[in-house]
Amino acid sequence: MVHLETTLFGTLEFPVEEGLFQDVAAVLEGREVSFRLYIWEDLAAEDRRGEILNFLEHLPELYRRAREEMQRGYRTNAVMAYFIEDQVTYLDEARLTACFGAACREDVTAERFIGKLELRGVAIAPREGACGCTLDFSLDPALSDELLVFRFDPALALYDISHES
Repeated sequence: MVHLETTLFGTLEFPVEEGLFQDVAAVLEGREVSFRLYIWEDLAAEDRRGEILNFLEHLPELYRRAREEMQRGYRTNAVMAYFIEDQVTYLDEARLTACFGAACREDVTAERFIGKLELRGVAIAPREGACGCTLDFSLDPALSDELLVFRFDPALALYDISHES
């Protein structure tokens, strides 16, 4: 059994072999955010615990950086632009407009869309001999299962943004 002492979540306790799959909440940018936290099975062996804790302790910074990247890149990053266009174009119009309080699909601007994305999951998983951390953002899961994913390496550098479902 692994016992990780964290600032944000207190003590996380889970079997190394099974990993962690738990709903958690943390204060990020001044508000409480609830999401699912995953730590990949078998990853929390003793030699990886420092890497895992590094991601967990820097989660507020990673969250802030992902949000800043959304604000900066939704017009210029092809993945983000496609993610927004795809969602606004193909989601059920009545549900989409209800979610955004909009009169029609055309009123759902990219700025409004980015503002509605919420952190749904944080995963710490193997990556090229080290650990990597992903932050998954989406609209309300009742509306869409599509994710805008931000990936960080062990040095906490953002190395990938992808659209997944």
